[in-house]
Amino acid sequence: MPTAPGYIKTLGDGRLNCVFILPDTDKMYTFIGTFTPHLPAFMCSDVSLVYDSIDQLTGTRAFEGMVGPIDATIVINNGVTISGQIDGPGSPGLEERILGSAAWPAEDEDVGSEDEGNARSDDGENDLPSPLKGGLLL
Repeated sequence: MPTAPGYIKTLGDGRLNCVFILPDTDKMYTFIGTFTPHLPAFMCSDVSLVYDSIDQLTGTRAFEGMVGPIDATIVINNGVTISGQIDGPGSPGLEERILGSAAWPAEDEDVGSEDEGNARSDDGENDLPSPLKGGLLL
C-alpha cells in the first residue's frame, strides 16, 4: 500500500484541511471538509496517508475518526486512512469520535507551483502553511 506524508490542520469550527505530497508524482493532494462535533483547533504536522490507488483520492467522501488525546486517525469510506500524532502536548482528556465529509479537489497541483498550495479561509487569510518549507512538511 502506498503512503504519502502530509499534515492535518483543523480550525476549531469543524473545518478540516489535509495536505499530502504523493511520492513519485510531485503532486499535492488536499482533502478539505467539515466534521462534527466541533473540537478545539489542532495540528498534526507529520501524518501518513495510506491508500491502494490514486483513484481513491477523488470526489467527496464520508469519513469517521478518533481524535485525542495524543493521536488523530481518519478512516475514509473507501478504505483510505490518515493518521498521525497531534502536535504539542496533545489534548489531555480529549478523546472524541468524529464524523464528516470532505472532498479531494479535481485539480491537483505540482509541488513547485507558484501558489505553493496555501489554503485560504473565506476571509482571504492564509489558514495553512505551505506544504514544503525547507524540505519539511508543516
